[in-house]
Amino acid sequence: MFKLFPEKNDFSAPWWLGQLVLCLPAILGLSTLILSFIESRHATSRQAEMVEYMVVAASGTIVALVVGTLMPRTIASGGKVVWIAPVLLFFAIVLADGRLTPSRLQSIFFTRPNESPLFVGLFTMPTWGACFYSLGMKLAEGKQGRVVRKNSVRR
Repeated sequence: MFKLFPEKNDFSAPWWLGQLVLCLPAILGLSTLILSFIESRHATSRQAEMVEYMVVAASGTIVALVVGTLMPRTIASGGKVVWIAPVLLFFAIVLADGRLTPSRLQSIFFTRPNESPLFVGLFTMPTWGACFYSLGMKLAEGKQGRVVRKNSVRR
């Protein structure tokens, strides 16, 4: 039914699930490490959150490029579609809440003063990171294609 070691262009559910389970902690861990070196004493909370979004996006892309380069089979075996499950879960939770007022929508992406950043930290940031992981896999696929084309031209 599922191949443990997929062929070059085969989707593999176990590899997809493995990437989904492993890439999100790696992205959030790398983001936390990077953010620990960035001091935002003079930034407002909104500016600090924007920096966090940029760092998570960069971390997702970097993790995907590294994984896609070291293990090229991860690109075709689900790396480019890792974003689907977190995005579906994110929208299911948002729609199930039923309170889609403008202030509620804002609190999905940005933490308000005296409010817990739980939703942003548990759902929004990992979903954002997974989207950029998939984008990074697409970039890694292009990188792999260029290497193959360069090698085939040199013959």
